[in-house]
Amino acid sequence: MHKPDVSSGEWAHGYFAWLCELVACPREYVKLLKVLDSIQFHWILETDANRADDGVLMRDIYGRPIKGRRDTPCTVLEMLIGSLWRADQAYGVDPEQSYLADWFWEALGTADFLQYSTDMNGDCDWDWREVVEKVEWILDRKYPRNGEGNFWYIPKSRKDERKHDIWNQIGRWVGCRYSLFLTVDRI
Repeated sequence: MHKPDVSSGEWAHGYFAWLCELVACPREYVKLLKVLDSIQFHWILETDANRADDGVLMRDIYGRPIKGRRDTPCTVLEMLIGSLWRADQAYGVDPEQSYLADWFWEALGTADFLQYSTDMNGDCDWDWREVVEKVEWILDRKYPRNGEGNFWYIPKSRKDERKHDIWNQIGRWVGCRYSLFLTVDRI
């Protein structure tokens, strides 16, 4: 495992900063998002390739040239934001309100990533390898049958969450948490 490139460079002022704005990233989590943006998204289930497409689509939505990034594989950060952006379009009940940021931080909290913050000086007491290992564990579907530890954990799920693609997991996750706000035909 090699150390991911989390340098500020061009990304701190362009596309990466835009992704952070989309999810209203607090300053203490920028370093975590940089690590997530350095990890290549991979999948076990073939239909999860669509989530990589959602992530790469964010580059087109950004709409500005991305030096050295245009044809690179989707990152975990892009997959998370892109998939939740698509879910927000599909499941959001108010076209004037986006749930993207709320859902993004809830997903990170569900998978226990909110412990990876920095202090006011940008210093942290965690190692980037912890984040990489945790992400790989999720992507490789090593979490328990009920999905605990996954981004889209649904308490009391009776399904083997490891056998369901990410889009199915997100749809059921959103439906479980926000069923009061969704109409039956949108779940």
